[in-house]
Amino acid sequence: MANTTLSLPSDDKMTSRSFLRVVGWALLLLGFIDAVYILIGTDWLNSISELRTGGRLAEHALAPILGMLLLLLPAGDKFTPKEVRTLSRTSKLSLVLAVFSLALVPFILVSAIRIQRAYDRQVTAWVDQQKERTEAAIKQLNDKRTKEDVQAFVQPLPLDEKIFFEPDVEVLKTNISERFHELNDGNIEQAEARLSARLRSVWTDSIKWSLAALINTAVFALLWHRSRRYGRLASSAKGKK
Repeated sequence: MANTTLSLPSDDKMTSRSFLRVVGWALLLLGFIDAVYILIGTDWLNSISELRTGGRLAEHALAPILGMLLLLLPAGDKFTPKEVRTLSRTSKLSLVLAVFSLALVPFILVSAIRIQRAYDRQVTAWVDQQKERTEAAIKQLNDKRTKEDVQAFVQPLPLDEKIFFEPDVEVLKTNISERFHELNDGNIEQAEARLSARLRSVWTDSIKWSLAALINTAVFALLWHRSRRYGRLASSAKGKK
C-alpha cells in the first residue's frame, strides 16, 4: 500500500492556530497576574523580601515562556497583515521579557549583598555588646571583697562548683574572669557559625535564582531572534500600502 500524506483543511488549520493563540495569551496573562501578585506582596524595605521576590519571578517564568512559544511559533508560513502586526508586537514583547529577566540577575545579587552586610552589622553589634557586658561583669566581680560576695554574684552562671575550692579570693576572681571570657568566646563562635549558615543559604538561593534568570533571558532572547521575521514582514506590508 502506497504511503499517503494527509493534511487538514485550511479552515481547520486556522482553527488550530487560533486555539494556540488563545492558549498563548492565556498563559501570558497568567504569568502577568502571577508577577503582579508577587510584586504586590513584596516588602520593599526588606532585603530578604526583595531577594525572594527576585527568586520567585525567576522561577515563575515557565508560563510566559510557553505562552510566547505558542504565539511566536505558529504552524504555517502564510499570515494576514493583521496577524503579522500582532506577531511583530509579540516579538517585541519577548525582547522586553528578555531584558526584564536579565535585570533580575543584578537585582538578586545586590539583594544578597545587602543581606550579607545587614547580617554582618547585626553580628558585629551583638559581639561588641557581648564584650561590653563581659567587661562590665568582670569589673563588678573585681569589686567584690569576700568569697561569699563572689559566689552570690556568679550564682546564676553555669560555673563548675570546683572553681570555688580556691581559698584565695583574688585568684578565684581571676579564674572566674577567665571563665567569663571562655563563655563569651563560645557565644561569639556560635553566633558566627549561625551567620555563616545563613549566608550560605542566601548565596545558594541567589546563585540558583540568578542562573534561572539567565536561562529565562536566553530563552526569551532566542524567541525574539527567531521571530524578528515578523517585524520585517510587518515593515514590508506597510511599504506596500
